[in-house]
This record gives sequence, structure tokens and C-alpha cells, in this order.
Amino acid sequence: ATETCGLQFTASSSKSMIADWIDMYDIAMSDFVPSDPSAYDSLDAWFVRRIRSLRRPQPVEPTFITAPAEARTLVFDNEYKARGWFKGYRLSYNNLLGGDDGGSGIPAHIRGEVLTFLQRGQIVISRLAPQDYHRFHAPVGGTIVAIQSLEGPYFSVSADAARSGNDVFLNQRKVVILDAGARVGYVAIVAVGATCVGNVQLSTPLASSSSISGESDSETAPELVQLEVGMYVERGAEIGAMHFGGSTIVTLWGQGRVEFDSILLQRSRYAVETHIRVNAKIGATRGE
Repeated sequence: ATETCGLQFTASSSKSMIADWIDMYDIAMSDFVPSDPSAYDSLDAWFVRRIRSLRRPQPVEPTFITAPAEARTLVFDNEYKARGWFKGYRLSYNNLLGGDDGGSGIPAHIRGEVLTFLQRGQIVISRLAPQDYHRFHAPVGGTIVAIQSLEGPYFSVSADAARSGNDVFLNQRKVVILDAGARVGYVAIVAVGATCVGNVQLSTPLASSSSISGESDSETAPELVQLEVGMYVERGAEIGAMHFGGSTIVTLWGQGRVEFDSILLQRSRYAVETHIRVNAKIGATRGE
């Protein structure tokens, strides 16, 4: 099914479907660049349309953390509290990050430190639907210390599937781990593939050689550079895109490092997702 989606949605003939999607979901194309639907060569090109940064401004306060994706969002202070939404299922952070065997993308000298730091820590689940903006951003600034590509199936990651106990977050996935400094520590951003999401691209608009922020409202597509270990990415920087459809971003934080927005936390406690815009505040760092 995923291969079929890829062939269908990247074909030039799929361009005729764009107007129907815009009408069906009442999408404000003025929020995106290019804003003209005819500028996209295929339905997939439209799926990964770029956001107009002025329509999704960054918070001024530097200690705020932001939503990594425009998605239905849940936040939990630890894995145990997330089990209510998962209907009792336990999500293994170790397995999500590739574990001791599959985590070869984490350098050996920090692998144990990273896995221990994030174990039973805080979690943000951002579920994208096909109509959503499909690029994802760094929720905090930091230096990339590891990048992993982990194999897995392509199950659906709908709300029902995610709560089924079938380990759908262990689908094929890409993992980016940031060192966000002493106040925050390590942060893992996991882009989970799904049915009809067979290509998760890790890249960012070219900014400078030392710092990546990539904010632009230009109608011209920016030059993209592949994410690499050692890059510093600013909070809000685009760091990847999900092709073909909707999926999920799972963000892991160390225990007690974030004070989540109280309303968002309460809604999550009752298993209620909240649609959050990318770059919107979802909490603030507590520090040590």
C-alpha cells in the first residue's frame, strides 16, 4: 500500500487532486509558500508544502519549548502517565530509540548516557493527519549528536491504531537526538513512518555553516541540506518532512525538564488530543 501511494502521489497526474484536498479540508493556502496550488508538480509536493514563517511566529521567551509539528498533540510527564491514552500499553523508550542492539546510530560513548537520561522521561506525541502541514521542526535549540534510521513495518498510526498495543510507533522511523545544553539535556525527536508515509526526509533549509534556522517567506524553494551530526539547529528550525500522508512525531525529554502547558497537560490526562500549530508554545524548560 505504501509503495502504491508513493507511485500515485508523486506522479504528475496527481496534481489534479490538489484542489479537491484544499476544498475538502478548507486549507488556507495563504499560510503556505508557494500559495498558488498550481505551483506544485504533484500531490506529494503539495503534502510537503512549506509554511510561511510569519504565520507561525516563534515565542519571544527563550525558555519556551514549541510544538514540533502542526498536529493533534498529547503531552505526558512520564511514560506511566501516557498509559492512560495508550489504554494500558507501555511504550518502551529504549525500543523506540533502537535499544542497545539497534541503536548503532547513537555513538557508543554517549549511547548509555542518552538512553538512561531519557528513560521514563517526558513525552510529546504529535499525530499528523494527511491535510496537515508535513514538515517538522526542532522544539528546542541544540546540537545534533546522533541520527538514526530504524527499520520497521508501515502500520497505520491513527489514534485507534496507536492505542491498539501493536507497537505502531516502532514502524520504520528516523531519530534525531539533540544535546540542548545543561538546562534541558538530551532531546530525542522520532519521526514515525506509517501506511502511505514511506519517505521521511531529514533536511533543513540552508542558512549558515554553523547555525541552522531556515526561516523564510520567500516564494522560491530554499536549498536544502541534509541533517548531519555536529550541526546546531535553532528552536523552530525545519529539520525534516514526511512524504505521502499523515504520521507521528514523538519527542522525548529527560525527567522533569519541561513544565508543560497546564491546559494541554490536563486535556492529555483525559486522553483528549489538542490540535496545536507548529512553533506554538507547549511548555517551558525547568532546568536543574
